[in-house]
Amino acid sequence: MDLLKAERDENTCRKPMAASELIALGRQIEELERPKAAEKQAEAGRLHGRGIASVPANESYSRRYDSREKAAEAVGLSTATYSRVKQIANAAEGYTQVPGQPGWWRHHIDGQQVDLPTRERSSE
Repeated sequence: MDLLKAERDENTCRKPMAASELIALGRQIEELERPKAAEKQAEAGRLHGRGIASVPANESYSRRYDSREKAAEAVGLSTATYSRVKQIANAAEGYTQVPGQPGWWRHHIDGQQVDLPTRERSSE
């Protein structure tokens, strides 16, 4: 994570990073932070007796962990702005998140709409 922040700092000293660069860096940071978020979710599940953690936003941050918030902070954007820019970048790259199905992505392949459980296109 420190190396990714150093890359951000080096790039911002030269010129402001483009939105696409911020999102690419943010995605890398999210991947690094995702295991910590899953660990916190499992811990909250054990504490609350469920597999899915739903720690309220107003509770202690030490109990709540969001990889998206960490990525947004690391690239210097608010969480809301980071989410909007990421959504635009996803749409520009040809896929969007499937509403109501977390982790599923809608792709447009050969003129057809296909929903897949990954952002990677397997049939191109």
